[in-house]
Amino acid sequence: MKLKITLLTIITLVTTIFVYGQTTQFRYRVKVQSDHEVIEDVKTEKADTVKLSAGTVISSQKKFNIDGTSYTADSKDTLKTNTIVFGTKDIPTKRSLPGWATVAVDKDNKSKLHINYWLGDDYDRNGKYYLKLKNREYASFWFNSIEGGALTIPFKYRPKFTKNNVAISDEFTADLNVGAYIGYSFGKIKYMYRKNEDKTPSKWLVSAGPFLSVSRVEIDSTTSLSAATPLKAKKAIATVSPGIGVMTSIYDFRFGVFLGKDLAIGETAQKWDYHKRWWWGFGFGYNLGLIWGASK
Repeated sequence: MKLKITLLTIITLVTTIFVYGQTTQFRYRVKVQSDHEVIEDVKTEKADTVKLSAGTVISSQKKFNIDGTSYTADSKDTLKTNTIVFGTKDIPTKRSLPGWATVAVDKDNKSKLHINYWLGDDYDRNGKYYLKLKNREYASFWFNSIEGGALTIPFKYRPKFTKNNVAISDEFTADLNVGAYIGYSFGKIKYMYRKNEDKTPSKWLVSAGPFLSVSRVEIDSTTSLSAATPLKAKKAIATVSPGIGVMTSIYDFRFGVFLGKDLAIGETAQKWDYHKRWWWGFGFGYNLGLIWGASK
């Protein structure tokens, strides 16, 4: 096997991200299960009954408009007889409300998770739904999305083969390449409340989909052995590589496996031993920045 990895590349393999790019998620949604105790604020008419005795002073405000100017008038009234007053309030009701939704942590109360159900579910789009977590309690949700973005696959392995009766050895390279991918991802996200702490949700995911990348490759006499007339001098060519990949992220650790095919471009493309050959790509590393896509 031809090893073309320098000490710097090995360090890079251990300490950096295998895939870089600003990804965008589409149709991100979480699954609220039937065992989640969702709280719904139900507005109930005449929920409160208050008895006021004669002689009670009631303060009130009245708003009115004169010539385009708004005014507020304060007034006080004294009850002459005993009076019963009915009030309206939001009553929190816990119940099972399964469905697809988006979830967000309340910016002022970290123990509260707002649930916004997708349109099409059988719930009031104007309703107020949320989960309330106790200290050190957590709620987890399955999620899925469509995502796309930039991609680079630094490490490639090309298996050995025979071409034009010439045995071509396998090759392990670290090439510079850039590309784009789109895929379907699914996983699980966990929200945990810790009093007096700003806790970031943790998640793991698996994403799979097609990609297309381009790269620059240098070929010479050692990588054109199968050609009728191998190259004598080194020459650079461009390649386009379609393929498919599977990627996973657990907390901040990433790993991905890719299967691609190199299609060389240029007059000397046919001389390259690995032209139109399949390869395996992979990478792993500790994520020092964003997990794929925006945090949800």
